[in-house]
This record gives sequence, C-alpha cells and structure tokens, in this order.
Amino acid sequence: MTGRREIIAGLAAAIAVAGSGLGSAKAASGTSRVPADIVAALAPMGRLRAAINLGNAVLAQRDPKTGIVSGVIVDMSNELARRLATPVDFIYYDTGGKIAPSQSMDRWSIAYLGTEQSRAANLDVTEPYLTLDGTYLVRESSRYRSVADLDHDGARIATALNSAYDLELSRMLKHAKLVRAPTSAAAIELFEHDGLEAAAGVRQALVEEQKSAKGLRVLPDAYTHIDQAMTIPRGHDAALTFLQSFVADLKTSGFIKASLDRSGQSAELVQSR
Repeated sequence: MTGRREIIAGLAAAIAVAGSGLGSAKAASGTSRVPADIVAALAPMGRLRAAINLGNAVLAQRDPKTGIVSGVIVDMSNELARRLATPVDFIYYDTGGKIAPSQSMDRWSIAYLGTEQSRAANLDVTEPYLTLDGTYLVRESSRYRSVADLDHDGARIATALNSAYDLELSRMLKHAKLVRAPTSAAAIELFEHDGLEAAAGVRQALVEEQKSAKGLRVLPDAYTHIDQAMTIPRGHDAALTFLQSFVADLKTSGFIKASLDRSGQSAELVQSR
C-alpha cells in the first residue's frame, strides 16, 4: 500500500480479510437474502464500496510493516458485504473530513462518520455504534485543567479540518481561535511545533501522543461526545432501515465489542442505546 491520501485498491477486499479475519470473499460467492432493491442501493454495480477513515485509529489501523488495514469499520464492512453477498472495495482516506465531500463524486456507497459530520453534509445516518470523547491535548506545564479553561481570548487550538470535533468546536467556542490542519496527526504536530495552547481530537489518539511525547497531558473531561454511525447518501429509506437493524444486531450480538477488543480498543466505546 502507498501513503497517498486516498487509495482505491483493487485488492483491498482480500487485504482486509487477512487483517480482520472476516471473509468478504465468502460474501461474493453466496446468495443474499436481502431484498434486491436494498442490495442495489448499498452495493451499486454489485460491489459494496466502503469509505475507511485512516485518520481515526479507533476505527481503522494500517500496519506500518505490511500495509494491511484492520479495525472495527473494516470488520463491519466485511460483515455487511457477507450479508449482501457482494464483494467489498475499501476506499481509504487519511482524514474523515474528506469523506463526505467525495460522496458527490460517487466514490463510496457507505461510510463511517460522526453523526453531526454526516448531517452537516446532508447524508443519512444510523443509530450510533460507538461514541468517542472529544477533548484536548495540552502541555504538562500549562494552567489548563478542564476543557472550559481553553475558551478564552488568545487561546489557539489545533484541529483537523472538517473533522467531527472541528464542526463541534466551531459552534461551541466563543473566544478561542481554531487553527486548522489537513489531518488529525498534522493538528497535533502543529500544536507541538508552533506553540499552540492545545490540540483537539479523539481521546484515544491524544492519549497515544501523550505516551510517545514528553511533557504533554490529556484533559480529563470532554467538550463533546462524538457518536459514530454508518452513513449513506439520502434517498434510500429501505436501505437505511436495513442498516439500522444491522447496527443494532452487531451491537447486541457482541460483534462490535469483539472487533474493538481485537484491535486493542476499549469495548466501553460501544453505544448502548
């Protein structure tokens, strides 16, 4: 796999099977019990096309040595393809902020985004399958002890452009200034190298940065709780209803919990409602 910002790989399905342990290849050879109109909506031209956000390590992870991508949204996509009895193609993005805009170019048929992020782009969303905390990374020596402390004149907060937390902070902050970077990783670099007061992001990613760099800490509270949901273009009501049931089944059956466990993420992230 290359490091390009967006990769559409013809062999992505086979690679994902190796990384996730779920058989999308089996899906292609089976017979779907799903109504034909729903299959057509979710898998145009007979192939499910899943947008995968590599900018959120809770959702998907690329092995730096093998290039194999795994994670909960890869597993969910493979399971959906199995039920639809279609092959699955993975379309990789280095940040979630690029996924919604690319839908108008018919790049993907399903995606995994924050609910507010999806609704802002006029996309339909299922009920959440997990919830992530949005919080701040600050310097150990800083005076900031809670997220509310950052909203003052002169405070500069790095964030990833068009990410779920960028959209939330744009509405919420009254005094602090957002400084936007292309990706979440770039936002953290901007914070560290340019002397900004904080970096906004998903708690898990910020904790990993805290572990790898000295003199940083993650604030204990959150400025938002970001619901993650399956997303499809509007106008496919039957397909949306099917996906609602699909997500509910994956939660109640323990599928999502087991997938998070395999990828080293906390099963406490699973949405209970």
